[in-house]
Amino acid sequence: MGCGGSKEASEYHYYEMPRRVIDRPGDTPGRSEFPLHVAEHLIAQAPAPSHNRANGRRPHAHLDKEEFFRAERAGLKPLEGVPLRGRQQELPVLWAYPAENFDYSNQNHYGKVNGKPPGPHRIITDRDKRIQGMVTHPVNDDKRFVQAPKRVEINYR
Repeated sequence: MGCGGSKEASEYHYYEMPRRVIDRPGDTPGRSEFPLHVAEHLIAQAPAPSHNRANGRRPHAHLDKEEFFRAERAGLKPLEGVPLRGRQQELPVLWAYPAENFDYSNQNHYGKVNGKPPGPHRIITDRDKRIQGMVTHPVNDDKRFVQAPKRVEINYR
């Protein structure tokens, strides 16, 4: 590069999804990368949280049992005027959204559309739908989550 020749930089933000294996029919490989702008678009189209249950209609409360979002949870507020359900000990401050085009208006009482649960990836937000991160279910284990690290790639042109 000579004098005055500078490159323009652009940033690409994405979540690196650790789920890559297909073990049984019907499993999806997921994506090795999930772009932040896609997550933002999906959340913009989705309804706001309306209940504190970790199951049922989506979005669900995300209780963060794995404590991936401990720092983020510290400054967040729960939904107001929505009671605790079942054995919950504290009000949730995070909610999980399917990381796919999900038909919220046609989901059943269990959060499924046409009897099928959504794919394994979830976008985690606060009550105002601000993205806090992403998680995914490991293959053959829909009871726990693993965190998807956020990455930034800088491209120069």
